[in-house]
Amino acid sequence: VLYIAAEGGSSFPNRVSALDDPEFWVISAPVTFAGKASDAASMVEMVQHLTSQSGRFDLIVFDTLSRVMGDGDENTAPDIADLIRNLDVLRRGTGSNIMLIHHSGKDVTRGARGHSSLRDAVDTEIELTRDEIGVITAEVTKQRDGPTGYKFNYSLRQIELGRDQDGDPVTTCLVDPINDLKADWVEVSGPALAALNALEVILQERGECLRDPRYPG
Repeated sequence: VLYIAAEGGSSFPNRVSALDDPEFWVISAPVTFAGKASDAASMVEMVQHLTSQSGRFDLIVFDTLSRVMGDGDENTAPDIADLIRNLDVLRRGTGSNIMLIHHSGKDVTRGARGHSSLRDAVDTEIELTRDEIGVITAEVTKQRDGPTGYKFNYSLRQIELGRDQDGDPVTTCLVDPINDLKADWVEVSGPALAALNALEVILQERGECLRDPRYPG
């Protein structure tokens, strides 16, 4: 993976260092993929050089779309078309998959921010949402050649990497997958069902609801 950390790049290496022996390259610098000052051609040359040293990159990530637009406007069709055209230059020149990190608008029900031609151009769209107890759901909301609706649930667990020069903890986050508990449900009947019903009554009368990503909803 080649990760272009154009936004929040100073803290991103901490996240990489917490991974288990990742094959991960990070560029913590702004790049431009729209307009006359596009870095597409030079990026292709650079990636091809790295590929000759370490093998082909399966994925190149741009974080975020707005930070690689340069002087372009994400709300206009010509600028989005220019962005997609330059990303295609990189994709064809490297053989890598391209991922764009992008934000939704103020009305999250309307999907990604900016011009609608962006969504038309992508093959796969994965939307991230967070519920009130911190569980994050990644859902496939567009798939050009396959079904949508697949979901992956996870929470972020903070870990300590060490201490800085002032003795303060240096922390980052890891992804903890959350299994679909419904897949493990077992139907009960007879005495077990009666006991389960009694338990539910006691929980309703005296139980306490603990809101935490580690517990089922």
